[in-house]
Amino acid sequence: MKDEHPIDDLFARALHDAEASPPPRVWDGVVRERDRRHPLLLQLRRRWGWLVLALLVGAGTALVATGGGTRKSGTLAQVPANTAAIPPPEQHHVITAAPAGPAADPATEAATTERDPASEDTPNPVAGERDVAAPPTPSPAHAHRAITAGATGAQSDAPKDKPSPSAPRATGAIAANAPGPPEVRKPENPERPSVAAGAAWGAAWLPLRHAPVEVVPPLPVPLAAPPYAVMADRPAWWVAIGSGPYRESRTWHGSDAGLVRALQGTETPHYTTALGIYTGWEWRGGWGLSTGMEYSGTRYDFRHLDRFQSRHDSLVTHVVTFNASVIGSFTDTIPVVAEVQRPVASMNRYASVYIPVEGSWHRSWFRWHYGIRAGVGLGYHIMRSGITLVNTPGGTRSVDVDAVETHTDIQVGVGLGLDLGYAFNERLAIWATPHYGTGLFSLQPTDGTPHTITTRTGLRVRLAYTLRP
Repeated sequence: MKDEHPIDDLFARALHDAEASPPPRVWDGVVRERDRRHPLLLQLRRRWGWLVLALLVGAGTALVATGGGTRKSGTLAQVPANTAAIPPPEQHHVITAAPAGPAADPATEAATTERDPASEDTPNPVAGERDVAAPPTPSPAHAHRAITAGATGAQSDAPKDKPSPSAPRATGAIAANAPGPPEVRKPENPERPSVAAGAAWGAAWLPLRHAPVEVVPPLPVPLAAPPYAVMADRPAWWVAIGSGPYRESRTWHGSDAGLVRALQGTETPHYTTALGIYTGWEWRGGWGLSTGMEYSGTRYDFRHLDRFQSRHDSLVTHVVTFNASVIGSFTDTIPVVAEVQRPVASMNRYASVYIPVEGSWHRSWFRWHYGIRAGVGLGYHIMRSGITLVNTPGGTRSVDVDAVETHTDIQVGVGLGLDLGYAFNERLAIWATPHYGTGLFSLQPTDGTPHTITTRTGLRVRLAYTLRP
């Protein structure tokens, strides 16, 4: 069985940067409190012996005050055989304590009381005391004590089979000449008996207080823990670097149809490799937004057969003289027109910068992720070196790109791609995106000068790192 669960690593990687240094005022408060309490703590450490002695004295005093002054309760005495049996605690009967001798008054023999079931389990504190005859006018408390002592009194020293004639048959019985207690009614509800109204003394049931079981225990809160705050559903933020091969083809547009056809004839499909950096945000529902910048340097072969007419003018001068005098001079211009055909080959180089803004939607299956993305982009293309075509009076001919006034173009395009990714962990993932993009229209130039619309098809591979999960 593993000592560590993988979820521990997940929390460790996610929270290792979550610590924060306390502000300086926290240390100032610690120093201030230490200056106040440190001398007192040093004094207590020096006098630890007196502290232990004070604790021992206090504990002994509390023990004597709580348990030393209480008297141990006596056990219930056995009732003689010739006395009335004590009923079980579930029932409430009348207990009779009769004095010794046959001449006892029957009116004074009956002494009624109610028995509390709790008295069977709880020893009577007055058990074992000496029997005292009730006064002529007993108080309710005194009469209740006398009856209780008669029911739970100590055992007699005389044998059970030969009781003493001078001693009463039940200890603690009321004297014959003592007035009897008032009559106690039998309660209507046997489960909760009560003393009849007007009774001077008697036993009664006390109300039962239930434990507060409905109190909900408080939730444990860590010491010095910050208050719990619900975090908002913020998106995950990631950055990525990418690269991929593309196949590019360019379509020329412009107002001069002949020149556009000539330039389109020089174009051949070519391949390039783009490097880019990207960033984006992704929400929990799978929707995301990303942007970035791609750079690619492209070169291709330029081949063209120039066909144009070359005109060369020749000047012929005729001078008429007589002896040393010039009589006349005539100049004739003789034009020479020649048909020129020459093949031109060169290596053209241009650079492209593409800035996409794309929306995406993703779903996951275990470590795999799949989805779709689409967006718009801004492309910037510049000719760095090479040859291009221009119109001349003799026809279309090839010239160096430096002789052309405009050799840049800016265009707006759209892109569509399918995403397939694999997550190495919760932060690092690799993505492969088959991508198709094409230009829509040109932002520069807009005066009819020939310009290109680029179409790219390729595979974009990105290595993404999540900065904020």
